[in-house]
Amino acid sequence: MLREVMKKSLICVFTAILFVAFFGCRKKEKEDELLCYTSIPLEIMTEIKKDFEGKYPEIGLVIEKISEDENAVGVNLKVYRKGTGHVVAKLAAEQEAGGIKADILWVAEPSYYYQLKERNQLMLYESTEGTHIPAHFRDQEKMFWGARVFTMVIAYNTEKVDDPPQSWSDLLDPKWKDKMVIANPNYSGSSLIFVGSLVKKFGWEYFKKMHENNVAVVKGNTVVAAKVATGEFSVGVTIHNIVHDMKKTGSSIDMVYPNDGYAVIVSPIAILKNSNKKKLSKKFLDYILSKDGQRILAEKGNFIPVREDVLPPPDTPSLDQLLDNALDDSWLRDQEYITNLKGEFQKIMMF
Repeated sequence: MLREVMKKSLICVFTAILFVAFFGCRKKEKEDELLCYTSIPLEIMTEIKKDFEGKYPEIGLVIEKISEDENAVGVNLKVYRKGTGHVVAKLAAEQEAGGIKADILWVAEPSYYYQLKERNQLMLYESTEGTHIPAHFRDQEKMFWGARVFTMVIAYNTEKVDDPPQSWSDLLDPKWKDKMVIANPNYSGSSLIFVGSLVKKFGWEYFKKMHENNVAVVKGNTVVAAKVATGEFSVGVTIHNIVHDMKKTGSSIDMVYPNDGYAVIVSPIAILKNSNKKKLSKKFLDYILSKDGQRILAEKGNFIPVREDVLPPPDTPSLDQLLDNALDDSWLRDQEYITNLKGEFQKIMMF
């Protein structure tokens, strides 16, 4: 009898050990976190999560809001989502405090990646999807890769404007005085490219004339589009995908792709050198550059894919059209030029 009791006890103990070992290992696997700092809208990251977890079911991503500024996408992928300027400021603060926490960086200011590259803060990685990315959208030393493309457009309120501007030059027409709004390049990475590209094409005289028209300056492109859609302003300069999204919901807004050149923005993705989750970071980066990752960005975010084998959203230029008509962005590698650009804009437009 005693022997039988001991036998049953040993079986229970052994079963308990197996239970703890099995579920303990599973819990340990869930402890890995991949931290991504990005300016991608949270709703798009949610769509990316759905597709990504379908391909990597062991990751088990779940969207969970942490606070006003931080959002976690499951246990394995955490996302800090803010505008580009805020993300850059967060990285600078972390570096000052002792080290960057993020594994992945994905924002809309290509110039910042050149800074990080010069500081030796990015990891060289030759993505398995890299051959599908045009040379213009990837770093020659493979430190970062273009992961989404968008372009600046002229947005207009469809109830107020019958004959919208067709070019950047048209925006200087006095009839748009007190009726136009743009984003501040000191906060918006995409607006920085808009301003820098037009200064290269027209010189600062362009923005001096714009200032004479009392153009309003707000922080971000979403605010620009909202103010145009409500009729507070008749026209504005913003990102094409924002207007696409608002049109779908019936907002009184439409857009024109300027006929005198595209201000093209590429949003690179990179692995930060200090990451201790490099294997998982590579997996995520490869997915974003893959056909499936680019398809999600095109279909759900209305971004222009960086791959020619993925169709762009309806009524948007193709990659070839963008590159053939793109304004000069070679200045993005010149940090001194960018610093002066931001200061000069502030001096001309904000005072």
